[in-house]
Amino acid sequence: MPTKGFDTLIAGLHGLGGQRVWSLMISLFGDLAQAPNQQIDGPVLSAIMHGLRVKPEAARVALHRLRNDDWITSQKSGRISQHSLTKRGRAESAAANPRIYADPRVTSTRWTLALTEDTAAEQAAEMEQRGFTQLTPVCLLVPLMLRPRRTC
Repeated sequence: MPTKGFDTLIAGLHGLGGQRVWSLMISLFGDLAQAPNQQIDGPVLSAIMHGLRVKPEAARVALHRLRNDDWITSQKSGRISQHSLTKRGRAESAAANPRIYADPRVTSTRWTLALTEDTAAEQAAEMEQRGFTQLTPVCLLVPLMLRPRRTC
């Protein structure tokens, strides 16, 4: 059963708005099942997604998409599906680990945070080409050294 602290953290996550379920799910696999022999059983994955207030149909779509994109593989063991990162998924997760778990006091990278009222899909694609990463529909991030200079 979730604790009050957990509920507070989940409320903060939902307050960001526009969370991509596939991104949340791949983060989960990167944290809990990154080794080649590690997997997450379907009922466990469903319980975690439920605890994060992700609708079952959204979780199924995300899992399907991640399988199609060669991030996750699934296999049946009796009546239970077992999901694990593919070789590519493990490599991508391992490559992201130094950035995700770095001590923020040690990093020398400076960042620019851009807040918008809303970012349409074509605007988001243009911003990604400029080096921005879309965190939420209204929040984008870019390393300071990649920030486009204003020309007047």
